[in-house]
Parts: sequence; structure tokens; C-alpha cells
Amino acid sequence: MMLSAQTFVGRVLVILVFLMSIGSLIIYIINCASPIEYFSSFPDETLPVDMGFNTFFLFYFGLRFLAADDKLKFWLELNSIVDFFTIPPVCASYYLKRNWLGFRFLRALRLLELPKILQFLKITKTRWRILEILGSIMTILNS
Repeated sequence: MMLSAQTFVGRVLVILVFLMSIGSLIIYIINCASPIEYFSSFPDETLPVDMGFNTFFLFYFGLRFLAADDKLKFWLELNSIVDFFTIPPVCASYYLKRNWLGFRFLRALRLLELPKILQFLKITKTRWRILEILGSIMTILNS
């Protein structure tokens, strides 16, 4: 199956979605830093980029739905819930030509896939090793 992490195309899709999620999260942070009045008087240059990301997320959502063995369980998966709450606000923003943040911060939950991505890239062999690395980084930052 194309969406399986065992295939090259599946790995590329997962990594691409992860990178686009990071991009979408960065756009969210940029939009949070700007005052609301900014969006009512100037066009938002980040909105078309974020709409492109979310169009791809919607496409990937459809692929995941078609590939799901249990369609009912699919609707309760974390990534599905993230898509429910992050894609519609961007579509509404694009249609209204005004930025609406909604629950777009939930896109940060895609960061939970970092251990899987690092395994795909063969940077680490186990998820526990990733936690050790992250713990070491946090210790260095705190000192």
C-alpha cells in the first residue's frame, strides 16, 4: 500500500506532511504575533501558502481514509482529529479573506510523529533513543 511506512512513497508522504505541518505551525505563530487589525487592512501573504498546505493535508486525509481498514476507528485517530480542527479554519480564512486562527495550534500535535520520521531517515533505531537525545538537549538548554 502506498501509505504504508514500509514503502518509499509512503515514507515520502509522511515526511512531506510532517514538513508542511511545521510550515503551517510557523505560519500560525507568525499570524499570532500580528495584531488583528493588521489582517483587516492589509492582505495576508501567508494565507495562500497555508491554503496550499491544507489542500495537501485534505488530499492526504482522503488517501488515509481510503486506505483505512476500519473507517469508524479512522475518524477517532489523532491525525484525523487534528485535520478536523485545522483544515476548516484555513479554508474559512481563505474564503473570507481574513485570518481566523481557530484551533490551528493543534497542528503542533503532528510533532509527535518526529520519532517515526527520525526512524524513517535512519537517524535513530528506537524511539527511546530519541527521548534520550531530547532529554539531553533539554538538560543542556536548562543549564
